[in-house]
Amino acid sequence: MRVLTINCGSSSVRLAVHDVVGNRVTERVRISCGKIGHNEARIKFRAKDANTAENWRYKLETHHQAVHHLLYLLDSEHWLDDVEVVGHRFVHDGGFFSQPVLIGPTARSQLERAARFAPLHMPASLEALDAAAVRLGKLPQYAVFDTHFHHNLPDLAQDTGLPRDFVSHPVRRYGFHGLSCEYVLDWFQSQGPEQLPSRLIVAHLGSGASATAILNGQSVDTTMGLTPVSGLPMATRSGDIDFGAALYVAENLDMTVCALRKLLNENAGLSGLSGLSGDMHELIERAAEQPSARDAVDYFCYHTAKHIAGLTVPLGGLDGIVFTGGIGAGSTEIRERICQRLTHFGLDMRNLKKSGNKAPHLEGAKGTKVFAVRCDENAVIARHVSGLRSTLPNI
Repeated sequence: MRVLTINCGSSSVRLAVHDVVGNRVTERVRISCGKIGHNEARIKFRAKDANTAENWRYKLETHHQAVHHLLYLLDSEHWLDDVEVVGHRFVHDGGFFSQPVLIGPTARSQLERAARFAPLHMPASLEALDAAAVRLGKLPQYAVFDTHFHHNLPDLAQDTGLPRDFVSHPVRRYGFHGLSCEYVLDWFQSQGPEQLPSRLIVAHLGSGASATAILNGQSVDTTMGLTPVSGLPMATRSGDIDFGAALYVAENLDMTVCALRKLLNENAGLSGLSGLSGDMHELIERAAEQPSARDAVDYFCYHTAKHIAGLTVPLGGLDGIVFTGGIGAGSTEIRERICQRLTHFGLDMRNLKKSGNKAPHLEGAKGTKVFAVRCDENAVIARHVSGLRSTLPNI
């Protein structure tokens, strides 16, 4: 089966065309666009079979425009020929879905209602859905959810701490970056089932960041909750904060709920702490000369290490840490700085400076193993859509 996958970030989108045979997923071509909404959106194209890569710059102000244009570029070179189905990454299921879903009118309405829980991502994914419908006609489109990996979290891990009288059905801790966690487990499986650490923490560190405790292949706790704003500090999201402080600021500035939500999602985190940028790589470069950049990086590493340490409670110990995401897999310095705060777990860090998908086995390794893995969420989406297409209801 040939599958097109669409994966939206808050200001980016990644498309890929895959051939899926059984559990084997082979990428044929990928195209991505970053800095959507800026003067010069950056488009990257790579066709693996042809061993070609291209880079272009366009002015693309919305995800709808970006996806429409990327599909045009793929179609003009016949990369969309024989595509049978489209799979979209949706961050939040809103409590409506327990598995991937074929999107019809009812499911579309429920996805719109779930958008309030993830305002940086869900509206973008809905725009991508509409753009794909325009370009691809009646080709079936499926939603695959980041929350589903955490669907069976223990009750203690799902609880929000809010009074029961105020909690309705969708109000619980969901967890996110599930597709990334699935890829990590698949990666270990490909090296041999015995390679999977029983007590594993996956640290997905990028513009969005979270850590997940995985016990014998099952998610048992994670740092994000009802929404992706909680947990680790992120590019523009606050992560965990003293909510009393947030209320104090809102009251003194006469902020509405919408304004406070915007502050916590779009103007906090690394961007707010540094006053410079939410881009970790830029902050690292400027840290030597800009104290605020250095402080923001220190804050991120400290709180990430503290959350990782906290996740050893539901695990009852720690056998392995996997760093992934643009920062986690892309920055040796950040991995080292986080791990330096976790040496009391007996970390075996011989693999720490490697970033790739090489076999995780370390001959004679003792203690907690540490890895850097570049995840491919689109491949996980393609496998889900291909495997479930014949069984999913059309809602």
